[in-house]
Amino acid sequence: RIAVASGAAGASVTINLAGKLGEGDLLYVFNEELNDDKSPDSVGDLTDFASDLQLVSIPVPVNVSITAGANMAKKEGSGALSQTVYTGSAITGVSFTAGEGYYFPENYTVAAVNGITVTRDSEKQITVSGTPTADTALTLSDAQPVVLTGIKVSNLPSKTVYAEGESFDPTDMEVTATYSDQNTAVISNDKYTYSPAGALSTGDTSITVSYTENGITKETTQAITVSKAPVTYKVSFDSNGGSGQMDDIPVGEGVELSLPACSFGAPENKEFDCWTIDGTDYTVNDPVTVNGDITVTATWKDKTEEQKNALARAKGRYANYLLISELSREEVDYIKIPEVYPEYCT
Repeated sequence: RIAVASGAAGASVTINLAGKLGEGDLLYVFNEELNDDKSPDSVGDLTDFASDLQLVSIPVPVNVSITAGANMAKKEGSGALSQTVYTGSAITGVSFTAGEGYYFPENYTVAAVNGITVTRDSEKQITVSGTPTADTALTLSDAQPVVLTGIKVSNLPSKTVYAEGESFDPTDMEVTATYSDQNTAVISNDKYTYSPAGALSTGDTSITVSYTENGITKETTQAITVSKAPVTYKVSFDSNGGSGQMDDIPVGEGVELSLPACSFGAPENKEFDCWTIDGTDYTVNDPVTVNGDITVTATWKDKTEEQKNALARAKGRYANYLLISELSREEVDYIKIPEVYPEYCT
C-alpha cells in the first residue's frame, strides 16, 4: 500500500512507483474519501467506499527477433532484425527486398505470431510489423525464383496468308514472354522456334511458337490462312501444215481464254478457217475454259477459184516489177511500158 497525499478536487496526483513494483506485478488503483470517522478497530481515517477499483497492467518488455528467408535482404533504413519494446508498443517495421531473379508471389504468406504480421507490399518487397504481446521469433518464407509463365505474339507477322507449298515468314513478328513477377520481355528472334517450318498445306491454320527458359517451355499460336496453290496450264498452237510459230499461252486453272487470231502462214491455196480443240471447232475470240493443257489446231480451207486467179495475177505483176527493176535507166527510157507489160499497168 502506497499512501498518497490528498489533492484538491480535479488536481493530478503523481505516484512514484520506483522500487515498489516488479515485472509482472499489478497495480490496483481505488478512490478513498477521508473524514474523521472512527471505528473500534482503527485509530485513523477510514475508507468510506472503494467502488471505483481499477486494474492497471505494468508494461513488460518483449523481444521480437526476425530471421530473413533465402533470396532476400533487409531494406536499408527499415527497422532492426531484433527489437525490444514494451507490451502495447509497436515494433519499427522491417522491410525486405527480393534478390535479383527472385520475387514474392501473390500467395506469399507467413502466419501471424503474437501480433506480428507479414505484409506483401509488392512482388519485390515485404514488411514485418505489429504490436507484440510476447517474445516472438519469426522466420520468413523464402523469396521465390522468377519463372516463365507464358508467351504471346505481341506484334503480328507481315504475312499471314500463304499459298500451299510456301513456308511461314516470321518477318515483323514479335514474341513477348511473361514472368511470374508480372514483368514482360521481348524474346529475340533467334531464341524461339515455330512449326511447321517447312512447306505449308491447306490443313495448316496456325503456326505454333515455342520458347524455353530455365527448363520451362511455353507455347502460343499465330493464325494463318493457306490457300490451294494456283495451277497453271499450257495452251499451245499447232499450225497443221501452215508456216510460222505461235507462242504458248500460260493460263490458270479454271480461267476463261479468248482464242486469238491465227498468225500462222497458210499452206498453198489455203486460208484459215477456224480453230479446232479435241474435235470441236471454235472461231477467233471464242471463250475456252482451261482445266488442263490444251492444243489448239489451225484448220485450213481451200481458196475459191477467184481468189486463186487474183493471187496469180498479183504474183505476175510482182514478177514484172522485178524484171523492170533490173533494167538500166537508158533501157527503161526506150521501153513502152504499156505495150511491153500491159498487165503491169492494169
